[in-house]
Parts: sequence; structure tokens; C-alpha cells
Amino acid sequence: MSKQPVETTLYSISTNPPERPDRRSGDRYVSLLRVGALQIGDRRELCLIRNISAGGMMIRPYSSIQPGTHLSVELKHGDMVSGVVKATSVMIER
Repeated sequence: MSKQPVETTLYSISTNPPERPDRRSGDRYVSLLRVGALQIGDRRELCLIRNISAGGMMIRPYSSIQPGTHLSVELKHGDMVSGVVKATSVMIER
């Protein structure tokens, strides 16, 4: 099995998210799930963070969140990223 580098972007200084490439025919990698904290208004709850990129992140919340909901995700102690829910599978875009 050959090792291939995996690129990960945690933060971006650009205000424009990158274009989404068509990666359906490419190699698949197992995602490392990270624990995060969602802040939705006054409510705070845990979530699992699947993918993070300059354009957004895929999370797995433990409650239902409707598309269009504004929220913040705490990645580490005090590192908050704000965004809007784009789909019921919870894709958050900045």
C-alpha cells in the first residue's frame, strides 16, 4: 500500500471558499472524527466533526438542526468558527 499525502486546511485567510472539485472517482480516505461544541443561540451541545476545509465543515450533531440556522462550532478551547447550515446532513459554510 503506497502512502499518499493528505492535505488538511484548518483556517483560511481568504474570504472566498475554494471551488469544489469532483472527487467521486478519486481515492477515499477514512476521516478522523473530532469532538466539537455547537453554539446555537443560547444552546450549547456536543457534535462530531467529520471534515474541515476552507469552504466549510461536515458535522454530525446530536439534535436536529434546520438548514439556514446560524451557529458557531468550537474546534478547540475558544477557537470558534461561525457559519450557516446548508443541508440536513449539516454542511456548514462560512
